[in-house]
Amino acid sequence: MINTFRTILVLIIFLYPSVRIGAQGTRVMYDRKIFFSGFEWLVKSSWSRTGPGPNFFSQSEKNVSVDKKGRLHLEVTRDGGRWLCAEVVSKEHFGYGRYEVLLGTNPAQLDDNLVLGIFTWNPLLIPHHNEIDIEFSNWGGRRIENGQYVIHTGIDQMEKKKFTMPEGPRSSLHVIIWKPGKLVFESYRGQRAWPWRRIASWSYKGVMVPEPDSEELRLNLWITGPDPLPERTEGKRKVRIDRISYEKLSHD
Repeated sequence: MINTFRTILVLIIFLYPSVRIGAQGTRVMYDRKIFFSGFEWLVKSSWSRTGPGPNFFSQSEKNVSVDKKGRLHLEVTRDGGRWLCAEVVSKEHFGYGRYEVLLGTNPAQLDDNLVLGIFTWNPLLIPHHNEIDIEFSNWGGRRIENGQYVIHTGIDQMEKKKFTMPEGPRSSLHVIIWKPGKLVFESYRGQRAWPWRRIASWSYKGVMVPEPDSEELRLNLWITGPDPLPERTEGKRKVRIDRISYEKLSHD
C-alpha cells in the first residue's frame, strides 16, 4: 500500500503542470503551449466538465489560436453533442504591477450565455485563489451592466463593481494596477488609456487586497447557464485579444 501511494505521488509530481485535478475532481490538461505578446501560455483542456461553468475545455486550434499578426483568438465551438470552451494560462507569475489587455473584439456583442474572463488565479490558494477579475457577460439574460471588476476574498465572498460595456467601440483597453493594499481597475475605448475615453474605473483599498503568491494570469471564454443555441450564436462565440502587457511598478 505504501509503495502504491509513493508511485502515485511520483506520477503527480512528474506530470504537474501538464495534468492537474480540476473542479469536481476532473482531470485538466495543460500540454499544449502557445506564444502570445512575448509570453508563453499553456492551453487548458479537460476530459469531463470542470470549472468555470462547469464546461468542457479544448486545446484545439479551433478554440485557441494565434494569428500571423500575433493576436490571440478564443472561441467556443460545437463538437458533436458538446460545447468546447477556451482558456489559456500564463507560465509566468507576475505579481504586483500594471496589467493591460487590449481587446480587438467588443465583448458586449458576445452571446448572452458566454463569459469573457481576464483574471489572476492560484489553484493552490483555497478558498480565494488570489483571484482578481475583469469579466464581461450578460449572465444568461440581457443586462445593462455587462461588465464587472471583482476581488475574491473567500468562498462566495467578493468585493466588486459592475459597469456597462457599450456596444460601440471595436477595440477596448482594460487595466489592472495591483499594489500592496490597493487595486485599481480601468476600462477605455480604443487602444490608449486616455482619460476622455474612459468607460469605467474602480479603486479599492484595504486588507482584502491579496498579496502575490505564484498566481497565474488567465484568459478564458466559457458558458454560463443553459447551453447557447447554434442558430443564434453564430459569430458571437469568439473574441480576439490583440495584446497583453505587464509592467512592474514601485510599491509606493
